[in-house]
Amino acid sequence: MKADRGLPDRSRAHTFFETDAYAEGNPVIPIRAQLVAQVLNGLRGARVLDLGCGDGSVSRPLLEAGNDVTFVDFSNAMLRRAQARELPAGSGKARYVAADVLEWEPDAPYDVVLCIGVLAHIESPSRLLGRVATATRPGGTAIVQTTDVGRILGRLVTYYSRWRRREGYRLNEFTRAALVALARGHGLLPSGERRYGFLLPGTGHLPYRWRLWLEERFASGLPAKVGTDVLLIFERTSSR
Repeated sequence: MKADRGLPDRSRAHTFFETDAYAEGNPVIPIRAQLVAQVLNGLRGARVLDLGCGDGSVSRPLLEAGNDVTFVDFSNAMLRRAQARELPAGSGKARYVAADVLEWEPDAPYDVVLCIGVLAHIESPSRLLGRVATATRPGGTAIVQTTDVGRILGRLVTYYSRWRRREGYRLNEFTRAALVALARGHGLLPSGERRYGFLLPGTGHLPYRWRLWLEERFASGLPAKVGTDVLLIFERTSSR
């Protein structure tokens, strides 16, 4: 990545996530939740960390499956959204932590660490991957998301985001290969991936239910192979 004075810093990212702009009417959030649930199908009784949890939508199904989930986010608005949802009987324990993901340190490693919708907005991607690795137990699983600028649709969406500047800053940009290389340096080895994302410029003007329908059909079929976004699944090595 090239240096850019417009890249995110904590204060600007915090201002953006204190609004409803990210979570409200965003059809990729339920798609991410579905894909994570598929990847972790059958997970029970595990300790899960959602690092940069947002409104909690992605990790909530894991909580309902009997896993203990720690939700960490620096946005009080996002944490309030996550906490506002009533937990059904039989759910695992939920812990909510208001903290900067680059500064917070867990008291013990987790079986699964999620870092989804965060990498683009963080001031130091390398430090973030280091936090993810440290928080994941040896042999555990980490799932990290990025928009893949190595794919045509990903580049198109990225160029549109640069022009629009909805967040007020330019997002971090990664290819899949660059993210894998960075993760390897922190002891995270790739073990799989899931692709999704059809949010082309202009589709944001469609009704939410139409956009969600498009995203669901796209993510569940062959077109997902060219999707804008990728969930990369890593295994934490036993030594670094």
